Amino acid sequence: PPPCSNMSAELGSLVDVASRLRQSMEIANFEGCAANLSRFPIECCSHASSLLLVTFDTIGIDGFLIFKGDRPDGETGNTGHEWIQRDDIVVDITADQFEDLEKPSVIVGSSDWHFHLNGQPQRDALEFDKRLYATAFERIIQTGHFPEIKPNRIGG
Repeated sequence: PPPCSNMSAELGSLVDVASRLRQSMEIANFEGCAANLSRFPIECCSHASSLLLVTFDTIGIDGFLIFKGDRPDGETGNTGHEWIQRDDIVVDITADQFEDLEKPSVIVGSSDWHFHLNGQPQRDALEFDKRLYATAFERIIQTGHFPEIKPNRIGG
C-alpha cells in the first residue's frame, strides 16, 4: 500500500486507542491510586500522558515520548501542559480542559496549538511509569474498553 494509506491506518489506530483510554479514564474508579485522577481531565495531563505511554507500550505502539510545554495564562503567567508525541504526531487526551481554544477531547495528529506551546521531550520514564501507574492501569483495564489487554499484563 502507498505510504499515505499506512499513515491513515496508523492515525486511525492511534485515535482508537486514545479515545478508548479517554473513555476509560472518565469512568474508572481511581480511588486509592497513587495519581490524583479524581478530577480527570483537569490537572491530569501528566498522569494521562504517562498512562497513554503505558497503554501504547502494552498494545505494541512505540516511539512516543512525553512532551512538556507552556501555555500563556493571563492569571499566572504560564501553565504547563503535557502530551505525548512522535515526530509531528501529537496525542493528547486532556487538552479540552483549557478554554482558550475549542478542541475535541482527543487530539491525534499535527497540532498548531501544541506547536505554539514550544514543547520539549521529557526523559524516558516508561519503566518507572509502569510501576507508578500499575494500579491506575488495572482500573482502566477493568472498564472493559481494552479487551485485548488481559489484567495484570502491564507493558507486555
